Amino acid sequence: MTTDLPALAPRPRSVTLRVAYTIVLVVLLAGLPWLATATLGRIGGWPSGDSLLSVVVLFAAGAVVATQVSYRWFDALLLLIPFVGLVFLVKFAWRLALLPYRDWPPRPAEAGRWRKVAHPSRPGAGLYLVDPDRRG
Repeated sequence: MTTDLPALAPRPRSVTLRVAYTIVLVVLLAGLPWLATATLGRIGGWPSGDSLLSVVVLFAAGAVVATQVSYRWFDALLLLIPFVGLVFLVKFAWRLALLPYRDWPPRPAEAGRWRKVAHPSRPGAGLYLVDPDRRG
């Protein structure tokens, strides 16, 4: 059942703005492991180029992001696979760029918290929005 978008809800981002946010998020998420190793190398004497720390930071950041975009935390392990990880990094960022809305159906475990609303600028398209009346 689709309902109208609540009056106080902000408008969803346009595709152009969502692409821009996605690019920024991919750069940030991909650069975070490098930043962590460079920073620890300067302040703590950590070997600069240590790939173990990069892997841990990428996995931790990916696990946090994955849980926000209808993936499970351990799906962040996909980020550690060459080439496949880049695809999932872009997918995570694409979904993250639309929040607080979703244009993908929620997983069954989280379906109770989400309400389907009509997209304000694309007739027939639906979005999901957190339902404040239902806590799941």
